[in-house]
Amino acid sequence: MNNIEIKHVVDFHKWTRPGPEVDIGIFANILPDGDGYIGAARCGAMDIMDQIHIVTYDSEFNLLDSKKVTKGEDPRCFFFGGTPYALTWSPEATGLEYKVVNLKTREVTNLLIDGVSRAPLSKFGKNWMPLEKDGQLYIIVSLEPKICVLHCDLETGNCQWVEGFEADGDIQVTLSRGGTPFIYNETLDRYIGFGHRSYSAYHHNIYFYTISTDFKSVTIGEDIYTEKINVQDPLSIFSKNDKIYFCVGNWNVPDDGEMNLYELTISN
Repeated sequence: MNNIEIKHVVDFHKWTRPGPEVDIGIFANILPDGDGYIGAARCGAMDIMDQIHIVTYDSEFNLLDSKKVTKGEDPRCFFFGGTPYALTWSPEATGLEYKVVNLKTREVTNLLIDGVSRAPLSKFGKNWMPLEKDGQLYIIVSLEPKICVLHCDLETGNCQWVEGFEADGDIQVTLSRGGTPFIYNETLDRYIGFGHRSYSAYHHNIYFYTISTDFKSVTIGEDIYTEKINVQDPLSIFSKNDKIYFCVGNWNVPDDGEMNLYELTISN
């Protein structure tokens, strides 16, 4: 694997938990939008009734606005067709309900998974990784021990399996879980992103992953140690001014936390 280096850029969206609810929400990951940024955060009491808020920031990462849009947890923001979206999920009586939110229009699309009723969806986990290829939206559901991939139509919400899934089996998720969406990198000629390993509810580490353009092979990196501790969950990744950035939520469960922005450099 090529050498990668990460550099801390800024901390923003710092939250506290003074009572049953977090004051401004957690995991507010972002994407560039004009002179500022747009993204999504999880707000509420950290329970099954939590809501997704669309959040906006100025160029200095000052929070400008936060508006409720739908029920959900731990959003991951990504670009598709140049439009910013957030992938999220919400616990329902029959399982997890997966959905995509257009951060500009506020439109919510419920995803309908081919060959699977809602009841067992919770077995698929909640760390899905969106990916845009040839103008189409794919979602990488798992990386190991087997790659499982969905192709999704945001007009209808219908998603079809294109790799790895068997209707009579479960999708296995190892310690190496998903995190950010994937973006294409010319240096590697692969899609890249960052996942997390959950050693406990209070200890998550980040790692680097890639997937080939034909979705046939993955690379799984070692743990990356930063100046932060406790829970570190990577959430969004994007290019801006020919540089790559990614957001990591650093949470001192169950109390305070903040979002950390890093710059990624890949060299031969």
